Amino acid sequence: MPLIDSPCDWEDNEITISPTDACLDGHFPDQPVVPSVHLITLILDRILAKYPDYQLNNVRRIKFMTPIKPPAALRFQFSMNDKRICQFKCFNNDALSCQGKMLFELKR
Repeated sequence: MPLIDSPCDWEDNEITISPTDACLDGHFPDQPVVPSVHLITLILDRILAKYPDYQLNNVRRIKFMTPIKPPAALRFQFSMNDKRICQFKCFNNDALSCQGKMLFELKR
């Protein structure tokens, strides 16, 4: 069973990470790789910009397929269903780099 279902409405976004991005400090010297927590933060920021009345409840699962090395121009897609489950995909040069599902709830 695929990690990502086939939702009908995907929201497209661009994420750019430069070789001088602060997230790369010490991660790793001479062979920089974008930290997964930074990538997830960027993705979460875009989801919450679209749904400002929501907050993250749970990360259902995330799968990382390939490391992302800067400079990187990433394409990110997400789709939220009526149960507030958001599926997302992140592509680096058209190759799927990570995908996952997050559960959201209304802010209290």
